[in-house]
Amino acid sequence: MALELKYFVLKPRSKTRLDPYASASRVAMWVYAQAVETLNPQLALDIKNWCIQESELAEQLPTDDLSVPTDELNQIGDTK
Repeated sequence: MALELKYFVLKPRSKTRLDPYASASRVAMWVYAQAVETLNPQLALDIKNWCIQESELAEQLPTDDLSVPTDELNQIGDTK
């Protein structure tokens, strides 16, 4: 049976510095913002700023034992 969703919830707030789920959520949000930027520049800017803010907050959290990079926004390109 295939996974079928109508909604997909993202959670960009990290519990630890290297929270892989929050990191993946921020990457997905950033890519979405890039996709809608020509249609709704303000929405795209707001989402990108949210991603940046959450990434900065994550950097202040204690390090856990996971090996996931925290500079996920830099990995997909600096498009501020």
